[in-house]
Amino acid sequence: MRLFSNCLILLTKFVFITYGAMLPHQGRVLISGSAFEGTGLFRFALVDQSGAVVWNHQGTYGEPETDIAIDVAKGFYQCRLGDTSIDGMAELPTSIFVPDYPLKLRIWFNDGVNGLKRLGQDQNLMMAPYAMTECGDPTGALQLLHDSSNRFGEDAQYIFALGRQYALLCDIEESKKYVKRAIKMDSSLKAEFLDDPAFDAVWESF
Repeated sequence: MRLFSNCLILLTKFVFITYGAMLPHQGRVLISGSAFEGTGLFRFALVDQSGAVVWNHQGTYGEPETDIAIDVAKGFYQCRLGDTSIDGMAELPTSIFVPDYPLKLRIWFNDGVNGLKRLGQDQNLMMAPYAMTECGDPTGALQLLHDSSNRFGEDAQYIFALGRQYALLCDIEESKKYVKRAIKMDSSLKAEFLDDPAFDAVWESF
């Protein structure tokens, strides 16, 4: 266990954008300073502020007992929490996202050599999941996001979420403004923009 904890550099980047009940996530794993390459075995859970598991990738409330195999290239991997097309992934209920009770993401990783270990500290979720579920309409979600500007400021994911809410309100020009700004800050968001049908009208206007 000591060897593992000394040589494993844990997850360094998280990306969250909400599409219904799916939470896309990206991360990176380094071992002994080198990027992991191959198929990694992951386990995912959402925990409350006390550390109690309120959802895991199996759809239960305790620590998950099965693995999800994910391809890792140059240390980077991605998956969508709640995407039932992924083998072993359970549905992610939107009802668990309540602004007054923020959640964190907990991840376990097994490289096939050192066994199963938790990856670093639990990570706070961004505002986007709460905005989508707290308010039953895009206008309310947009207001909730704007009210959180002092919390997220110039974060590319936050700005991208604002662009998406404007797209849902059919405010194409405002959506373009935020989307362009977010992609300029983080070019990886371009793929999310092209894949999300909420942006279809925005894409056609470029």
